Amino acid sequence: MGFDPCIVSQIGQILVRPLLDKLSRSVIGTDVHKDEIVDFHDRLNEQNADIQFTKEIEENGKLHCLDCLVSRDNNELRTTVYRKPVHTDRLLDESSYNPTSHKATTIKALTRRAQLVSDTPDSLRDENRYLERVFHKNNYNANFIGRNEQEPNSCYYSDYTLH
Repeated sequence: MGFDPCIVSQIGQILVRPLLDKLSRSVIGTDVHKDEIVDFHDRLNEQNADIQFTKEIEENGKLHCLDCLVSRDNNELRTTVYRKPVHTDRLLDESSYNPTSHKATTIKALTRRAQLVSDTPDSLRDENRYLERVFHKNNYNANFIGRNEQEPNSCYYSDYTLH
């Protein structure tokens, strides 16, 4: 028996959203000088040589972490999909001699990531439009894309799928 995605999403919202709100009020909304961050980071890393922390500094109100871009909008945190500047839009080409299941999983994984990371209907719609262009650029036809895109969570953004 699997988890009900609506319940999992609601639990995530209950647990994560207050943490993000607290973070945005306590850290994002304050002016912390870079030298204070460096000092704090150095002190953390002096505690134990086996445990070393890394740091990311916000630039232009944006901070990327893995494939997520967190940005500040009127002291609210917004999340969208992040791609490195050297990203080339190359995927497993539909005409390649790889199993069809691998190609289908490429579509499912990227559309699911868009659903998980995008926090507004507008950012999800923009990401889905971008993905549609990338899929076509890699020779996927609309029928194959439609059959293999990740079904949206019934709780969120059900009107924002690829077309």
